[in-house]
Amino acid sequence: MAVSPNSSNGRETTRAAPPVFSDPNSQWVRDRRLDRFRALMSSRGIECDFVETASEALSFVLDWLPRDVVVGLGGSTSLRQMGLWDALDSLGMTVINQQLPGLTREERHELRRKNVMADYYVMSCNSLAESGAIVVMNHTGNAVAALAFGAQHVLIVASANKLVPTIEDAVERVYREVAPANAHRSGEFRPHCYDEGVCREHDCAWPDRLCNKLLIVFGEALQGRVRLLLVGEPLGF
Repeated sequence: MAVSPNSSNGRETTRAAPPVFSDPNSQWVRDRRLDRFRALMSSRGIECDFVETASEALSFVLDWLPRDVVVGLGGSTSLRQMGLWDALDSLGMTVINQQLPGLTREERHELRRKNVMADYYVMSCNSLAESGAIVVMNHTGNAVAALAFGAQHVLIVASANKLVPTIEDAVERVYREVAPANAHRSGEFRPHCYDEGVCREHDCAWPDRLCNKLLIVFGEALQGRVRLLLVGEPLGF
């Protein structure tokens, strides 16, 4: 049985309150874009919800997760910022987390393999296309594999500011905005964007290349397997 995330078991996120729209018309436009996108993805087998804050998102995730399952976590800045790691730890849940400090590269790889077949997998994505797509770029491919087929249930938590008009825009966002920030988050690899802040995808090569495996999700064959939670407050990058 799910435990309420509002109980003393869960830890509150320490992130600041989200920015308030100075113009209600701007918020109205954003909300209509989200409504259309949510309806489109729901029609393709991916239920799509919306909350305004990271704190509400954390409560949503904890309500969604049963307490007696193995939970896999994607290597997501968004999940860390909203306080999910600490909350799951405080609840004593069984979590596969390859991002824990102190792990060797071999240990992280083995945890990624286990993550792919988790009962419940929580992740984020790199971008969203209003035309109806979820875009995930991966270094090793564990999140791609879990989302595409491996995990029994998947919840994608994504900030609404990742929504762009087309698939082409969504992929471009990965290279232009996400890859340089992700390179600095990792610190383990040194692609061109690590130093320059600009993607040079055409000559980015092994072993430092991070953008290795691209998944574009248009829908889900198994109704209810994948769920998308949009968050108004900016999270991740």
